[in-house]
Amino acid sequence: MTTYTVRAKRWKHGWELHIDGVGVTQSRSLGDAKTMVRDYIETLTDADASVDEIIITPEVGNGLDELARKAREAVAAAERARHEAAVQSRQVAIRLKEAGLSGRDISEVLNVSAQRVSQLLRSATDRVLTTVDQRVDHGHSRPVSADRKRTLSSSARSRRSPRDRV
Repeated sequence: MTTYTVRAKRWKHGWELHIDGVGVTQSRSLGDAKTMVRDYIETLTDADASVDEIIITPEVGNGLDELARKAREAVAAAERARHEAAVQSRQVAIRLKEAGLSGRDISEVLNVSAQRVSQLLRSATDRVLTTVDQRVDHGHSRPVSADRKRTLSSSARSRRSPRDRV
């Protein structure tokens, strides 16, 4: 697989696509740019470029490139924070459940919906089953069939009282 770096420069009829070390082609929109780059490379080389990585960097100018970069970084930071919040919420929900709190009480403590508590606890159960699967794959335990996984998962749910089910 080859990686191609492309600078996309805006012009009157769309985008000029400057492919490092290859040449220049055009596209009406950025959405079509990767396809145009692949087609251009295939035309020049007679090689299949469908598996090649195409990295397109739009160059808009007027300070907008820097603003767009900062916006992308802010979105990425928010996504990382959201992920970390989910991890922390899952860990606390599990500990609260182990301490005997009902799903509804956990939702009040964490200030999330009862449905979210259910998701957090279910994802924790899924992670345990995945860990069991990984151990089986590495020969650390006896194999667990798909039917047994469903039984394990449903038995964990059935041990909860009706009040705890969310």
